[in-house]
Amino acid sequence: MASIAGMIYAGLIASGYADIASGQELLAVASCALAGVSLAGGEGNAFNAVLGALLVSIARTGIVFIGISPYWQDVATALILVIAVIVDLSRRTLIFRS
Repeated sequence: MASIAGMIYAGLIASGYADIASGQELLAVASCALAGVSLAGGEGNAFNAVLGALLVSIARTGIVFIGISPYWQDVATALILVIAVIVDLSRRTLIFRS
């Protein structure tokens, strides 16, 4: 999937560089964590990961539309990631205790 995404991205910008998508790691991890994919591994599916990516993209676009500086997009993404990790850890703790 990553290779297909890379080819599509290279086609959109009509060129390719080694560091073209640097900084996109935060988006990928936040999308997966928001989608319910456990960061500890072993859980999740591709459909939920796509939904998580859609939700993160909507949140980032919404930040721009309401007039907040685009520099705050990474802060909002990091907050989404932190909240998703806290929810995942608390869910795992509850499952482990019962």
